[in-house]
Amino acid sequence: MPNGSSGRAGQIGPPEGRGAAILFSTLSAHCLPHIVFRFCTLSIPTEKTKCGRQSAEDNVSNKLSPAEGFRGILALVFVLRRRLVLLKTSAAIATPKLALLLLAVAVWCGCGFGCKQRAAPEHSTIAKLHLYDLSEHPLNPFADTKAKTLVFVFVAVDCPISNRYAPELKRLHARFAADGVQFWLVYPDARTSAEDAKHHLADYEYNFGGLRDPKHALVTLSGATITPEAAVFTREGHLLYCGRIDDRYPALGTSLVAPTQHDLADALAAIVNGKPVAHPFKPGVGCSIGDPP
Repeated sequence: MPNGSSGRAGQIGPPEGRGAAILFSTLSAHCLPHIVFRFCTLSIPTEKTKCGRQSAEDNVSNKLSPAEGFRGILALVFVLRRRLVLLKTSAAIATPKLALLLLAVAVWCGCGFGCKQRAAPEHSTIAKLHLYDLSEHPLNPFADTKAKTLVFVFVAVDCPISNRYAPELKRLHARFAADGVQFWLVYPDARTSAEDAKHHLADYEYNFGGLRDPKHALVTLSGATITPEAAVFTREGHLLYCGRIDDRYPALGTSLVAPTQHDLADALAAIVNGKPVAHPFKPGVGCSIGDPP
């Protein structure tokens, strides 16, 4: 057997090379679209050309907008991701340093990681929490509420994944509202005005209210990182669940015909029946919330 080769069939390179290749290929498969999205939004920080996102205006336009062009690029990336044999390709180009660099970029871009686990907030933190209703008035959703449980769903007006969950969120609201569960849509993007949020609620026919969180007070409290993502609290401010709505989107660029796990519904069913939530944190994929202005 020649020097430097291995007796195992199909083995690619030395152990450290294989590890770098596996890390590189995994990150390329799952994070490259999100990295492209993040760099595009940094390159063109205007409300009319938000890279890789979809707005209600785009839906009715017959012209190819910059946003649609970027979505086309992302779609191409998704197709290429399915066609390439990334592990073998990565073995030829990956080094430990390159794989670690990609990992750092992916983490910076918020690549599909779900809620961050947080310590239980102090009562003073809940009492001082201020969001904004859609009349631009400060509002603390935990104050003077009769609801036993509060569900905050972080959304973006132009995130196609969160917009596709509108029917499911309305079904969940209809199912659990009578059990003392209050639903809110939360808009964490500071560029989203109250008027934008109102139009979004009307366009998707939501029958519950919306809040703006431009300073990310609730984002920080819950640990949410993407849209769509749900955070379920008691009215005293104890976090019971944070994560995806279901598993319809197991990875960026991949969707199921129908979900097989209904994480938010299961969590709410356990809560209203006085049972602990089996899986209080379920990471998902979507559009990165990013940093506050």
